[in-house]
Amino acid sequence: MKKNLIKKIVLLSVIVSLMLFSQTVCASDNVAKGDIVYIKGGVTGSPQEGLAFWVFGPNYWTRETQSVTGNTYTYEISKSTTQNMASGQYFCIVQHPMYNGVFDADVSYDTPETGQTSVVSSAGNSFIIDGSGKLQGSAAANALMRMLTSPDIDDTYTSTEFYISEPWIRFTPKETYFIGDNLMISGQTNIADGEKLIYELYSASFEPTSKTTSSEFTGQSGTVTVIPGGDENSWEVPVDTSNLKPDFYIFKISKDDGSAEYTAEFTLAEAVTEKPAETQEEAEVTPFRTMPPATEATAENEGDDLKTTSQTPALGSGYFIFIALLSILFVVSLIRRRS
Repeated sequence: MKKNLIKKIVLLSVIVSLMLFSQTVCASDNVAKGDIVYIKGGVTGSPQEGLAFWVFGPNYWTRETQSVTGNTYTYEISKSTTQNMASGQYFCIVQHPMYNGVFDADVSYDTPETGQTSVVSSAGNSFIIDGSGKLQGSAAANALMRMLTSPDIDDTYTSTEFYISEPWIRFTPKETYFIGDNLMISGQTNIADGEKLIYELYSASFEPTSKTTSSEFTGQSGTVTVIPGGDENSWEVPVDTSNLKPDFYIFKISKDDGSAEYTAEFTLAEAVTEKPAETQEEAEVTPFRTMPPATEATAENEGDDLKTTSQTPALGSGYFIFIALLSILFVVSLIRRRS
């Protein structure tokens, strides 16, 4: 399997004059169950017995030896192993046999009694790691490191730690998106970078039908690759909504082995139709106008000629009174002449 498909915990150690001096560098100390753990380092001195790798955690311990080729070593904790490890903190101790070529701290079964397993040193020190009275996790790791630093033995070591946790995937979508939007649904995960995630986006109104009945599916599905990050890795799913229908949608993303899954829902609504730009511009430039008073002149622009017209005011009641008075005066004058 390619290295970029693996959650890496890198332990660098340098052995000078057959002694271990370590500098621990972790790409990520949080490992999801089902991810591979690699512990890597450098070594000089070519120990014939190889190196011993101890791992302690919650109700867990293991010790394995591994030969060294050249000046590097790699210790792997497999997917099947991490899948069954309890969530919690783990310690890895790399033991070098040093000058005498013997591991002066080793496992002894049925010690001190049947059913118990202990770590026993050549100097006579011991502690139980399985059975009644056992030490586990940090207590067992510290006991081993104290044993290896004893002046009574010449072995040396380097160490690192990591955490095993349940795999998780998460994201927080907006409540509403709109048709035509180019969405980028993204989130975080503790799953190893390079691993594949499977996603599905489908309408809530979609229902499986028989072969003889047609049912239009609106949505999309596919796989994405986990992107490396800092404390958390990430993932991204681009979604083109132009071919989707307005509806309530369900988005589901999961690890390819089904060990982690997350589902969220959102609404995809009709695109908001905005007023045409020209109409908006015209509305902003042209003010609201009222008709001019009847007695004012108005101008009309016809082609290149500008002509001015005036409106004739309407006849009021005063005009008729004036005519009536003139008629009365005229009648009075006629009567005087006749008399």
